[in-house]
Amino acid sequence: MSFLTKLFKKSNENDSIAEYRKPSVDDVSQDMARAQALYDEATEHYQAGDYEEAATLLLESASLGLADAQRSLGVMHCQGLGVRQDYEKGHELLKKSAEQGNIKACHNLGVMYYHGFGVKQSHEGAFAWYKQAADHDYAESCHNIALMYEYGVGVAADEDEAVKWHKKAGDLGVSLSYLNLGNLYCVGRGVPQDYTEAIECFKKAAAGDIPEAMYNLAVHYQRGEGVAQDLTVGFDYFLQAANADFAPAMHQVALCYLDGKGVSKSTDEAKLWLQKAAQKDHEPATELLNKLTASQE
Repeated sequence: MSFLTKLFKKSNENDSIAEYRKPSVDDVSQDMARAQALYDEATEHYQAGDYEEAATLLLESASLGLADAQRSLGVMHCQGLGVRQDYEKGHELLKKSAEQGNIKACHNLGVMYYHGFGVKQSHEGAFAWYKQAADHDYAESCHNIALMYEYGVGVAADEDEAVKWHKKAGDLGVSLSYLNLGNLYCVGRGVPQDYTEAIECFKKAAAGDIPEAMYNLAVHYQRGEGVAQDLTVGFDYFLQAANADFAPAMHQVALCYLDGKGVSKSTDEAKLWLQKAAQKDHEPATELLNKLTASQE
């Protein structure tokens, strides 16, 4: 009997040849434990700004099949952090992660397809990936799905669906969705027109530091739409938005100072805010500032 015949016979009897041994549950568990440890170490290096070492550790962790590592390394390849920027490699890793059920990776793939980063741009493809993440309550994907339904991008426009997803995203903490939902209530798209509901949405968005929501609240308080008219509260909301670096609000603060709406008149304060808005290339503020300056010469 030849050596090869003996070896083959022995392998059938004892099933002991390493090349043909199936990984045991313990082997897989050990691999995943090591992969997680590598991922945790990589996270520490990443947070410390040592991106190259983080990428090295993530590569080993990803090769062991950890979805979080595949996703993180994929993002680093897309951004060129610690590795050469390579969208194709990033896409490959993100897809592996998503196929294992990583919701963040699904969202990242949605971003890639929406903008055409390393792949052929496809809003339909983006919607499909966002939807996978949104169905698992990933807040940013819910917000993006809402906008795509609202404007008919990658999917047929559907105002009812837009409202539904804006509400879900808002409840999950996306303040911008409350801003959009408030705007829909103002014009009656997908919901009955309701200024009172709009005010509530804008307040939630303003609490999340969205200056446009502060601006909208100021307008409603000035006009008394959906709320009792209160020029002082209106001015305060304009001022909040202006202090949040929102140029249109700076212009409105200046107008309030010029007209004495909710605040004592002050041409000097008006000019100060017009100058700030003009520095941000806000054309109406620039024109008014030039007129004021010319009238005082």
